[in-house]
Amino acid sequence: MSGSESNTVSTGGSSQVPTQLPIIISITGMGGIGKTTLARLIFNDNVVSAHFDKKIWVCVSEPFDDIRIAKAILESLEGKAPDVVESQNVLMQLHESIEGKKFFLVLDDVWTEEPQNWERLWGCLRCGSKGSRILVTTRKVKVAIAIGTTKSNIIPIELLSDEDCWSIFSQVALSIRSDIEEYKKFENIGRQIIGKCKGLPLAVKTLGSLLRFKRKIEEWQRVLESELWELEEVDKGLLGPLLLSYRDLPPPLKKCFLYCAIFPKDSMLEKDKLIRLWMAQDYLKVKGREDMEVVGEEYFESLAMHSLFQDFERSEHDGRKIIRCKMHDIVHDFSQFLTKTECSALDVNKSRLQLPCWKARHLMIMGEMSKEVPFPSFVYNETKLRSLAVPRRLYYKRTIASSKLFDRLTCLRSIDGPPVRKIPKGIKKLIHLRYLALGWNPWIKELPEALCELCNLQTLDVSGCDNLKRLPERIGELINLRHLMNSRQDDSSYMPRGMERLTSLRTLGSFVASRGKSSKACSRLKSLNKLKHLEGSLTLRRLGNERDLGDDNDDEKVDLKSKMRLVELNLWFDRTTETKGHRVVLECLQPPRSLEKLEILAYEGDTIPPTSNWMLSLTKLRVLTLRHCFLCECLPCLGKLPCLETLTLEGMTSVKRLGNEFLGIAEDDQARGDQAETASSIIRDTAFPRLETLIFLLMTNWEEWDDCEIAGGKTIMPRLRHLSICWSPELKALPDYILGSTSLDKLLIYYSRHLNNRYNMETGPEWPKISHVPNISFTPPGPAAQGSL
Repeated sequence: MSGSESNTVSTGGSSQVPTQLPIIISITGMGGIGKTTLARLIFNDNVVSAHFDKKIWVCVSEPFDDIRIAKAILESLEGKAPDVVESQNVLMQLHESIEGKKFFLVLDDVWTEEPQNWERLWGCLRCGSKGSRILVTTRKVKVAIAIGTTKSNIIPIELLSDEDCWSIFSQVALSIRSDIEEYKKFENIGRQIIGKCKGLPLAVKTLGSLLRFKRKIEEWQRVLESELWELEEVDKGLLGPLLLSYRDLPPPLKKCFLYCAIFPKDSMLEKDKLIRLWMAQDYLKVKGREDMEVVGEEYFESLAMHSLFQDFERSEHDGRKIIRCKMHDIVHDFSQFLTKTECSALDVNKSRLQLPCWKARHLMIMGEMSKEVPFPSFVYNETKLRSLAVPRRLYYKRTIASSKLFDRLTCLRSIDGPPVRKIPKGIKKLIHLRYLALGWNPWIKELPEALCELCNLQTLDVSGCDNLKRLPERIGELINLRHLMNSRQDDSSYMPRGMERLTSLRTLGSFVASRGKSSKACSRLKSLNKLKHLEGSLTLRRLGNERDLGDDNDDEKVDLKSKMRLVELNLWFDRTTETKGHRVVLECLQPPRSLEKLEILAYEGDTIPPTSNWMLSLTKLRVLTLRHCFLCECLPCLGKLPCLETLTLEGMTSVKRLGNEFLGIAEDDQARGDQAETASSIIRDTAFPRLETLIFLLMTNWEEWDDCEIAGGKTIMPRLRHLSICWSPELKALPDYILGSTSLDKLLIYYSRHLNNRYNMETGPEWPKISHVPNISFTPPGPAAQGSL
C-alpha cells in the first residue's frame, strides 16, 4: 500500500505534515469483480493495521454527499455519531479529529465524476500525518482520475479466466460430490454454465451456490437452457445468475429476501433482528409446534447458501454462529429492482422529498432531522405502511408527532426506532403491530397501559431507555410476547405482577427483584420458572433479599438449572441488603450446565458459591467475571473449569492470596511429606486448560500469587495469551508458571508498584524473566504513575 510518492512534500522531522492530499490508490473494475473484497482484505491485514494510527471504512455510493461521508469518518474515529449538524461545524470537527494522525481511509463504491464534489472533504484530510493513505473502489477509471488518483496508482481488476471461474465454481457446486464419475458427468455442463458468467466471481459464486444441492443432471441442464440468459440486461453478466438464484427460492424466502431492500446499502444486518422483522410481517411458514425463530434461522441460512448475504460476522466464542452480515451492493440493487417501490428509503436532507409511489409498504427514514429538517409530514398519510424504521442516530435532533403516527398508520406491523417523547394511548389502534423497538430513547419515562391491548405483539425493545421507570402493570396480557429487551431497565423499577403469564418469552433482558417493597411487583424469583423457553442472555438485578426466593414453607423454589437454552447469566446484587441474604440467594441461583458466560457483581459473601460448589458443574463456561465482590476472601477452584477462556477478577479487595485452591489443585499428602522444605505444591492435572485471557483489576490488597511445581507433564494455563494486572499495588511477584509461559503474547502491568519495580525493562532486576513476551506494557510515566500506587 505504498503507492507513488509524487504528490506529497516532506517538511522534515518526525511530525511531517503533507501539504497536499494523502496518496490516493484506486481499485477499478466491473461490478461483482471483487473490488470490495480486495479492499477488505487490505483493510483487515495485520501489517496494515499496525502501520496506521486510525483505519476508517466508508461506503460512498449514490447519491454523493460529502457531509454524510465526513460524518461517517467522524463516527468511525470517535466511536459515536457526531453531535453537530451544521456543515461547517462537521468539517471543523473532522479537521480536529484527523489532524496529525496517520490514517488509512477506504472509500468504497465511489461514483461521482465531479472533482469539485470532493473539495471540502479533501481540505480536512490534508491535515493528517505523512504516510496516510486513501483507498478507493470504483467501477470507472474516469472516477478514479477525477478523485485525484495518478495513473500509476490505479489498480484494475481483470475478469477471471475460464479456469479460475471453474476453480471457484467447482469448490462451491461440486464439493459434496466425491464420486469421480459423477463429478465428470457434471463438469461438462458446469463449464458451459460458467461461460455465461463473463468472468465475474460474484456471478460464479451465485450459480455455484444455486447448483450445490441440485443432484440431477436435468436440473443443471434447465439452468443452462433458461430463457433468462436471453434477456438483454443479462449481457452485464450478473442479472442472469441472480434471477436464477431468486427464482429457485420458495415463496416465503423470496419475501424475506426482498424485505432486505428496506435497509440502506452497505448496512450491517443483525441476524436476530432481521428474523424478528420477518416474523412481524408473517413471512415465516411454521408447521406444528416449530419455533418461529428456528424457522427464521433456516431461512437465513438458505439465503446465505444462495450467496445473497456476505461479510459474515460470527460469534467470538462460537465461530459457527452468524451474528451479522451484509448484502453485496449489486445484490442490494437487485432486491430494490425486484421490489420496485414497495420497499423505500427516504433521505430527509434531500430538497425534494416525496414517496416514489403510493404503493410503498415498507419505509425507512434516513438523514439528519433538525428544526430546519423536520420529519416528513406526508408519511402520516401513508396509511397502508406495514413497516416504519428510523435510525436511532436521529433521536437527539428532533422528535415526531407520536399521536399522528399511532392514530393513522394502523396497518403497521413493525415500528423500529421512532424518535418520540412519549407513547400515546392511541397505540392500541395498531392491532396488527408485532414489533415495537423503542431502544435507546432518552425521553420515554413510561409506557401506557393501552400498549398491553396489542395482543399480537411479539417483540418489545426498550433496551437502553434509561429514563423508563417501569413496565406497564398489565404486561401479563401480552401473551404472544416472545422477546422483551429491557437490558438497562432502571434499578428503581420493578417487574409487574403477571410476568409469569408471558410463557412464550424467548428473550428477557433483565429481571429486577422487588425486595418485597411493592405490592404491584412480581414478588418472587420463582416467577421465572414459568418462562420455560428463555434463551440467550439474562440479567437478574437487585438480588440479595431472601424474601425474593419465597417463604420457608414454599415448596417451589427458583429453578434456573432447567433453562438449558440460556448461554449468558449476569447476577447483580444489591449492597443495601444483608450479607446473609447474599449467600442464601447465590446458593439458590444455580445456573444451567449449558451456561457459557457468567458475571457476578457486588456479591457480599465471603466465598463464591457459599457452600455447594455449583460453579464447577459449569463445564461449558467460557467467560467468567467476578466484579466488586468486596468481602469475598476465597475463590472457588476455577482452574478446574475445562472450557474457561476468559477470566476477569475486578475489585476483589479482600483477596490477599491466590493459592492452590485457585488453580484447583488437590494437594498430595505424600508429595507434601517428601518435599517438606518447599512451599510449593505439585500439580497432577492441567489447570485452566483453555484459559487465554486473564485480567486482574483493582485487587488493591492482593499480596501473594503462589507458585506450584508441575509434575507428570501436566501444565498450568498452557494457552494463556493475555495477562493484565492493573491497580494491584501490593502484589510482590509473578509465579514461575507465568514467567515461564511460552504462549503468553501480551503482558500489561499498570499502577502496580512492586511488579513495576521488579520487572520494568529499564530498572527491574527480573526483566530477563519476562523479556521473551512479545508485547509488554507498563504504567506510562507521568504524575499519575508516581502516586501511592
